Amino acid sequence: MVKINWETKFHAMRTKVELAVKAQIEKVLMSAVGSARCAVHKKYAEVNLSGKGLDKLDFQVNGCCEDFIAQVEGKLANL
Repeated sequence: MVKINWETKFHAMRTKVELAVKAQIEKVLMSAVGSARCAVHKKYAEVNLSGKGLDKLDFQVNGCCEDFIAQVEGKLANL
C-alpha cells in the first residue's frame, strides 16, 4: 500500500474541518494510487504532500524506478 507523508508548515491540524479535509485528501489519494505497485520491483510508492496549507499542496512521488514514479504521477495528475 502506498505511504502518504505530510510535510506541511501547518503541522497542527486541529479543527474538525481541517482533519476532515486531510482525511478526504488521503482517501482520494489511496483510491487513485493506493494499490499501485511496481511491476518490476514489486514495491509501493511514497507520496509526499507539502505546502503552507490545505489549499496549497504540492505532491512529490518517490518510488523504486523512474517508470513507476511516472506511472503514479500520471494517475495523480488526473485527480
